[in-house]
Amino acid sequence: MEEQRDKTSIEELTLAERHPLAKKLRDLEKKGNEKAKEILADVQRKLDGFEGKIATLPAKDQERLLAVARRVRYLKPDDSCVRSPQFLEYLQELSVLVSSNQKPFIPARWIREFEALLQDSQLHIKMEDLRPWLLKIDHVAIGIEPYVQTLLDDLNEGHWDLYPREDGFKGKKLCFKFDARLNVRTPKGDIKPGEVAIDFGTKHTIAAYLEDGNPTLLSIGAEQNLGNLGDREFENPTIIEFRHHQKFLEDYGALEHRPFTELADLGVSHGAFEEFKKAKGNDYYRFFYKLKQWAGAADHNIRFNDEQGYEVSLKGFMDCDFNNPVEFYAYLLGRYINNMNRGVYLKYFLSYPVKYEEEQALKIRESFEKGLRKSLPAGLDENQLQVRLTLSEPAAYAISALQEFGFYDKVDQKGIYYGIFDFGGGTTDFDFGIFKESGDPNHEFDLHPFTTHDGMRWLGGENLLELLAYELYIQEDHLEQMRGHKIPFVAPNYDPARFNIAPLGDLITLAPREGRRNLQDLVSLLRPFVENLSAEDLQKEDQELQEQETSKIEPVITLKDALGEDRDINLAINYPHLLAILRREIEDGVENFFTSLRLLDEKLEGMTKLHIFLGGNASRSPLLKSIFLEHIEKVKEKYQAYKNTQLSKRGEEMPDMDFELWPPLGTPEADEIIKKENPMHPIHDGAIHSSHRVTCKTGVVFGLLEGRERNKGGIRIVREETAPVFKYHIGFERRRRFEPKLHRDRIKIGEWVELDHLGSYQEVEFRYTDKASAFAEGRNLPASQTTRCVVSLDRPYPDHVLKICAQDMSTLKIGVFNNKGELVWAEKIIRLDANKATHLN
Repeated sequence: MEEQRDKTSIEELTLAERHPLAKKLRDLEKKGNEKAKEILADVQRKLDGFEGKIATLPAKDQERLLAVARRVRYLKPDDSCVRSPQFLEYLQELSVLVSSNQKPFIPARWIREFEALLQDSQLHIKMEDLRPWLLKIDHVAIGIEPYVQTLLDDLNEGHWDLYPREDGFKGKKLCFKFDARLNVRTPKGDIKPGEVAIDFGTKHTIAAYLEDGNPTLLSIGAEQNLGNLGDREFENPTIIEFRHHQKFLEDYGALEHRPFTELADLGVSHGAFEEFKKAKGNDYYRFFYKLKQWAGAADHNIRFNDEQGYEVSLKGFMDCDFNNPVEFYAYLLGRYINNMNRGVYLKYFLSYPVKYEEEQALKIRESFEKGLRKSLPAGLDENQLQVRLTLSEPAAYAISALQEFGFYDKVDQKGIYYGIFDFGGGTTDFDFGIFKESGDPNHEFDLHPFTTHDGMRWLGGENLLELLAYELYIQEDHLEQMRGHKIPFVAPNYDPARFNIAPLGDLITLAPREGRRNLQDLVSLLRPFVENLSAEDLQKEDQELQEQETSKIEPVITLKDALGEDRDINLAINYPHLLAILRREIEDGVENFFTSLRLLDEKLEGMTKLHIFLGGNASRSPLLKSIFLEHIEKVKEKYQAYKNTQLSKRGEEMPDMDFELWPPLGTPEADEIIKKENPMHPIHDGAIHSSHRVTCKTGVVFGLLEGRERNKGGIRIVREETAPVFKYHIGFERRRRFEPKLHRDRIKIGEWVELDHLGSYQEVEFRYTDKASAFAEGRNLPASQTTRCVVSLDRPYPDHVLKICAQDMSTLKIGVFNNKGELVWAEKIIRLDANKATHLN
């Protein structure tokens, strides 16, 4: 080998025998492989009638030898075992047999020849065999186009994976000799100075990299047709396909960096989604399309079957350190980002959802870091890798909306107030803040996001579809058929307080796997109705809407019964009823948005106008716009009435209050406004390629990149200095309504706060919710839409005070205090989540 440098050429490579690359190269070494295959064929021929040849042996020996014979019979010529010490052990095991004419069953010559093959530490590889494998290495791993020949032939290029380095593997070394010099290079020279932003979404994951100041979106699995890609091709489906899971795990764990995994074993994103759409029967069960919901659940175990029927069992996300599909997704995403065409990126920005626990967001970051680290080539300084949670999803979207709609040229030091309604696939996040010119000479603008932690944990486009699927299932004329055919179902991924699971009865426990399939089939049936709703549809009479939608679908759907058999169900879908449910749920979200705004109180002092930006793909719905406009008028009327009251009391006029609703980015309506309001926008130069287009979905990653820290120019993110905030409001039930007692801001971690005065009872009951509407005017939140918690005291404590002390964002300690303020009983520690309260002691 020549003197070691960033780029060099080699004619031999020494590797530990156990190194996965050595295994690959041995597969390419033709001479030795042909001899091993020849020995295998001879042995398999001799195994004909083997059972009769060992019939006189003791039963224990027969069982042992039959097991060896079975393994050898099923070996294929190209199996790696055929050129391994394991196969030698098989030969030696079988060689102890002696036939009636005293000849060994396995000739000693075969064993000697095979031992010579294994002992030969110098293996000769022909470039005509090696080149195709090297050029297709990432094609096999992730499906991108094979590399061009110059990668190996050009002195200025070279292959990463054969660059000589210490591999850390112990044991026997093998020397591979090539019949021509091979150009290799270290990845250190391929490190890019840019950054990558990732928005890990419920239905889609968006990634973009920044190079030379030009953000570019990444499409996973469709890059070979880059010129023909539309906006949706850069919305990468958040889905995994388990094909040959055990093989993937073995390959994945064999190397610390760029392991030799294969797309044929585990697929993601566009490729997996295309297979999902074609899946029939049991094929459906190898797909996992709820990665983010699983990551956001407190404790949700789940099982799948891969293509070979192997069961994949996943722990809850917080306990999942091995076999973590979020990590696998990040790894394959990283392989698309870091390769010998694009180079290596070491700085990653992740957005995070407002409604997730801090530890869940940190676990997502950790999973992405592990996967991205695994995707990097060996030979880099691992300390250079940075994977950071930088901005919440709505705050990142706010930056994109402010930039796209031209506020960079309009804002002054007084600033503008903004609100974000980020209507995503799994949650809806709210964010409010001020955007202003910066007083810091090193920055152009300041963004002051208010730390509200508000939103709707369950209100997402995909979750709403599941709720509608459930409503369709329990529709009276459908439910009778479901029971008759024993069609199983599962609860939708939605707020349990917003639907009644009782009608399902035992159908929910019959067959959960088939139930999930049936839920997904009904979601697919209803998706066109929900996603194609137009403003005109909202104005139609019920009968007209019913006739229009009924004509679009077949009157029968095939679902699975408890045994996995197909059953036809006659449909009579009540579309006006489904639309009413959609309206009810979205209205609840919008009401909570305005309640969250009102609760900001002194932070809004001086605000005369709020700019409301709609983000997330679900925000494209004209139903959301209609509901927002209705509520804006109501809020303005209430404010005007309040203003008039204040004028009569104080004799001074309050300023007017206005709201402006901006359309989702990426819609024709938004494009028209951008043309008028933003003279510097590239839209004036013609159509923008989809890989650079900011939409209501891709806006988060563009905002992450625009909001990056830099020494001059850009945006300074001014964060409030706040302690971790408790997640829930606490209160009681009064007249079937939730009566709030403690706003979550009053519940400080580590501090006792009074909840109630105790009487002569031993059980205490309270309710909790994370919805801002608990504090809406009128206090009309039904108690049934909150979660009940019952605490059993060790005895009654009349004339004492019950206090709570937050241990973290969702865990409480319960204590009883006497009239001197002394703690006399503190036993109960309770973890609260959206579904139930769990006693931890």
